[in-house]
Amino acid sequence: LDGILRTGLTEVMQSSKSEDKRPLIQNILAFMTESYTDPAFTLAAVAEKFSLTTTRLTLEFKENMHMTPSDYLTMLRMEHAKKLLKQTDMSIKDICAEVGYSDVSSYIRRFKQYTSLTPLQYRQNAKGAEE
Repeated sequence: LDGILRTGLTEVMQSSKSEDKRPLIQNILAFMTESYTDPAFTLAAVAEKFSLTTTRLTLEFKENMHMTPSDYLTMLRMEHAKKLLKQTDMSIKDICAEVGYSDVSSYIRRFKQYTSLTPLQYRQNAKGAEE
């Protein structure tokens, strides 16, 4: 499962770097990448910044990125969390805040949906793989 997610992530990241993407989508991606760690960040804020409805934002995004903006936001947050879990000894609570979640339970639940592991299990597996 992790391999499938990594392959999918690689494809999405490569497609997001493609020069033929519409400038609007490139600007949205840049804004999301800059802002995703803010717990108050919402897709409504993205839509408003780019003078779109949330429905139009979702349609444009999905057409170009083959995923919803919500899924992309989750991917950004979870990949950052995975990196922090592997490379630091930060507490789960601190990582939760660092990646833009204000509620630890929501973060853990979303992380488990994304990786099939809790953050602690993921960290333990990552540390075990290093040894």
